[in-house]
Amino acid sequence: MSKILLVEDNEINQELMTRRLKNRGYEVRLAEDGEKALALLKNEKFDLVLIDISLPKMSGLQVVEICKSDHKLSHIIFVALTAHAMESTKEEALGIGCQAFVTKPVDYKLLMETIEPLLIKKT
Repeated sequence: MSKILLVEDNEINQELMTRRLKNRGYEVRLAEDGEKALALLKNEKFDLVLIDISLPKMSGLQVVEICKSDHKLSHIIFVALTAHAMESTKEEALGIGCQAFVTKPVDYKLLMETIEPLLIKKT
């Protein structure tokens, strides 16, 4: 079973996404801000991180940049989540190391089609 860290500050999105991911058989941990996400990433092993770009305390992109510059964390698969569907935001996220980009509100079929191949490729 793959372990996913969901980094999302909106409680409704947390509940919906966690339920959908668990229904697909994934183990899910939550972090509501960038600082908590970094702490979890440094202390636990995750197969994939779904990370909102707009977070309190530290943006999702800052978290990705920190992880990608740390050899112990650089292997982590990041999928950026955002309500900002601008092409420049997508390019920035992919440019700093996110493997994929999903806009909100989340289309769950598309989300699964995005993360499942990434997780299969990882194994």
